[in-house]
Amino acid sequence: MDTSLQQLDVIDDWLEKFNKRLEKMGRDIKKIERKNNSMQTRTVNQQKLLKELENLLKRLSIDNASLNTLSSGSFNSAEDIKRVTAAALRLQEVFNFTKQLGNKDYEDMAAVKEKLNDYKEHQSFFSTRLHEHLETQVELLSENYLKEKDRYSKKGDLRLVGHEQARVRLFFLFIVSSLGLDRFGLLCTRPS
Repeated sequence: MDTSLQQLDVIDDWLEKFNKRLEKMGRDIKKIERKNNSMQTRTVNQQKLLKELENLLKRLSIDNASLNTLSSGSFNSAEDIKRVTAAALRLQEVFNFTKQLGNKDYEDMAAVKEKLNDYKEHQSFFSTRLHEHLETQVELLSENYLKEKDRYSKKGDLRLVGHEQARVRLFFLFIVSSLGLDRFGLLCTRPS
């Protein structure tokens, strides 16, 4: 019987050691599960953040054709004017959207900052091109208008006749001003 009691004590000690090990393993498993849950939550949050950033960048995107139109699009025909106006309006939408965000955290994101800086360069270049074009067109139209002999009466007074071309050329100026593009800095004065 003593031998049996000793063997039971040994088995009891083993069970106690195994129980302590199992309890420690249980605590470790719970700790790992908490870390795993935290990592899963972090992963889900990062995926949501990435999706939000992708949506933001999509809203801030302007296609290359529009950017090319702003950089080198012609102002000569009605179709050209429509394309240029559409591109300028898209640029205006992007800048309006960034103003609506009103959150400096978005502006501090490298991807957003890079896009906005690129668009500001396009805006500045387009403003200069538009200003120069309008200035040239007004000068050209006024010179041509004054050179035409049938514009003067026999008394030497200036008459308005055949002003359709001037109206078409200045249509673009009307569109730009009526859309209020100047409020967003799309028109600028050229330094003298």
